[in-house]
Amino acid sequence: MPEEENIRIVAEKAPDYRVITIDGAYTWLNAQAGSIDFFCDVIEPEVDGEGNLSIPEVKRVFLFQIRMTRQFYESLAGYMALNQKNVEEAEKKGEM
Repeated sequence: MPEEENIRIVAEKAPDYRVITIDGAYTWLNAQAGSIDFFCDVIEPEVDGEGNLSIPEVKRVFLFQIRMTRQFYESLAGYMALNQKNVEEAEKKGEM
């Protein structure tokens, strides 16, 4: 195998890139692949004739799904857990 060369990586946002705020996610994993469905909960309160506020239901709107290999799923989960640990340690030290 030839010696490793330095490969330049050029990162850019896609033309349709956007930030989406989510409230949660459902995940799915099998022996071959994994996916994550992200959702946003929409609360539609109601007010009766006496002015009492109630929330009869919450509408869970699925915004998008990402699919990946099982290996990437596991790597992403590990990466996120490590980041969480690093943030918690920085908070304990008063660095955040």
